[in-house]
Amino acid sequence: MHLREVIGDRIFFLGPEVPDRDHALQVLTEGLVEKGAIRDFQRDRVMLGLLKREATAPTSVGGGVAIPHAKLNCVHSIVAALGLAPFGVDFGAPDESPVRAIFLLLSPETSEKEHLELVGVLGQVLQKPAVVDRIVKAQTIEEAQAILERLQEILRES
Repeated sequence: MHLREVIGDRIFFLGPEVPDRDHALQVLTEGLVEKGAIRDFQRDRVMLGLLKREATAPTSVGGGVAIPHAKLNCVHSIVAALGLAPFGVDFGAPDESPVRAIFLLLSPETSEKEHLELVGVLGQVLQKPAVVDRIVKAQTIEEAQAILERLQEILRES
């Protein structure tokens, strides 16, 4: 599963006006509606699913990264987005570091294998702080896409 293909052009730059997890999830969900990845009527169910998942087990993995994800019956294919937050977002990280890269993942309830595979790929890609720094420094959607593609190539080679 290729990150660039799954994320596509759903890359959003979050400014200092997005201070916390709930606000970041709302901005990313709104972005998915605007880009046509989810429909307007799905917005509330998506937010509820993401917040429910966060309440069960926070998705900040430390090192400036969060992978909020949910399996939902209102989603019929895998949908992903990348939020870049150079100012940092308080996600309640275990290491207390602000989150700068937010990979949001929505999957159909029936896509267990694909869901876990993509979360695993994201986990591999984001283990190193230098990788996160590189992604967060992207200035355009195209630059972020190129970085994701290169990271995917490195994973395939290893």
